[in-house]
Amino acid sequence: MLREALSAAPGSSPLPPAAEAALVLRAVRATKLPTLTADDLARFAELMRDAWPSVAVDEGGSAALSAALHAAWEARGLQAAPEQARRRA
Repeated sequence: MLREALSAAPGSSPLPPAAEAALVLRAVRATKLPTLTADDLARFAELMRDAWPSVAVDEGGSAALSAALHAAWEARGLQAAPEQARRRA
């Protein structure tokens, strides 16, 4: 993610510290959230707020991805769990 952000503006100055912190937090979340159980999500979110108190986290996710997940779960006869959709979207 950091490489992508830096390559978007070649030759420009490095990212501001706040933008870099936001990218680091996004990368950590993208890596760790799929490995956590539903019970661990709240603890992980609290840990991230403690580690990066000044960085706002976008919990919105992708509406299109969320809709596709729900459609796939329904097609397979699976019960959709909202916390799973939030983790993936």
